[in-house]
Amino acid sequence: MSDPGTDYLRLQELHAGYWRQACRAELLSFCIHALSWKRQTPARHHRLICQELEAVARGEVLRLMILAPPGSAKTTYVSRLFPAWYFASHPDTNIIAASHTARLAETNSTYVQRYIRDNERILEYGLRNDAKDDWETTNDCHYLAIGVGGAVTGSRADLVIIDDPIKSRAEAESLASRDHLWDWYNSDLLTRPKPNGAIVLIATPYHQDDLMGRILEREKDQHWRVLRLPAIAEADDPLGREEGEPLWSDGAYGYDEQLVAKKEHHEVQGLLRDWHSQYQGRPRPPEGAMFLPGEMPILDYLPPLAGGQAVRAWDLGGSVTGDWTVGLKLVHRAEDRLPLIVDIRRVRQRPHGVRALVKAVADADGMGTKTYLPQDPAQAGVDQGHSYVELLAGHQVELVRMTGDKVTRADVVASQCNIGRVGMLKAPWNAAFIDELGSFPLGAWDDQVDALSLAYVKLVDGEEKWRRWRALAS
Repeated sequence: MSDPGTDYLRLQELHAGYWRQACRAELLSFCIHALSWKRQTPARHHRLICQELEAVARGEVLRLMILAPPGSAKTTYVSRLFPAWYFASHPDTNIIAASHTARLAETNSTYVQRYIRDNERILEYGLRNDAKDDWETTNDCHYLAIGVGGAVTGSRADLVIIDDPIKSRAEAESLASRDHLWDWYNSDLLTRPKPNGAIVLIATPYHQDDLMGRILEREKDQHWRVLRLPAIAEADDPLGREEGEPLWSDGAYGYDEQLVAKKEHHEVQGLLRDWHSQYQGRPRPPEGAMFLPGEMPILDYLPPLAGGQAVRAWDLGGSVTGDWTVGLKLVHRAEDRLPLIVDIRRVRQRPHGVRALVKAVADADGMGTKTYLPQDPAQAGVDQGHSYVELLAGHQVELVRMTGDKVTRADVVASQCNIGRVGMLKAPWNAAFIDELGSFPLGAWDDQVDALSLAYVKLVDGEEKWRRWRALAS
């Protein structure tokens, strides 16, 4: 006859064995176990994140992007719990974990090590060494933590985790910073995954042209799966929430109440741009006092163009750090004579470089495009204008003396943009242009707006001449 006490212990051990097996098989079970000492329970969105990560672990998804608001615990589940669990079922594999700074990457690395130590019996492996940025496990796995820009030469990865690659709004607003991150991502990080290696990117978006925006625009062939978890539910919510329901409302943590308060704060402070990008996962330009760029049609291809004059208007800068030099080309679509922006040249160069650019663009545009250059009324401006006329000898060119303030000059074209009566051709320059339109007149730059205002007035003037010619011809 068996001892009841012994049978009970055996039953407990059997149950514990089943639980250990479940924790190794299911990320959600492991997360529940690993967080139990904190008395934390995965919320609805955490469970969905776990499902997506399990698909990555099974090799069903090779590119996963999770966009979620600050404070939603995406880092806890993706960058700290997931690697510890992944190594258990994938011995002899490598993870590269990157963040905007080496310090953040090393912090996440330390948490991964902690979850491994605390759950060695469940995971059935341990740490072979515990360096902050470069360590191995007893089942022959390797983990490398790096900051953006850090060297990854010599390391290959079965899994790359990118956690918040952008440090701040200011960094996202800098084109130089965006280009630097994009170059590092392409030239260094993308060379590291093994064949069929996976990439998981979690982030708070800031800008339409940030790393996430460029990936979605330029890596469509990579079949990125995107899980966007807006702070306040929209239509077709991935969690099945009703529209207007805040994230993490299924618990007593209080995050949902914070979100409602934050939204109200952003509305009162006029910070809806930040709200839509960081909290709703929809980076968009700010809607300023004049332009609503979202109303402007963007064409995927160049349509047949109407006959008559095309115009290229310039706003001239003359330094590598100050105002931009912008040349904007505006034409009429043949179908309905919709004014259509087909090209924008935007550079920072010294005066001799600007002159060379204006000449090269005029040559490329040809005689069918008339060039308009602003002329400052001061003597220096007159002299500069005449020098450009000489430079563009053989081309159609006109100097325009600018009067009135920038806002007044932009008013006519803004009213047409806001009702969809000015469009643009889809091109890499769209993001910077839309961003400037949306922030005008409160934004840092207005050079593209100035060029648009001048081009539109001159194209409309040409349109009136064309109508009068048609009337006489008939």
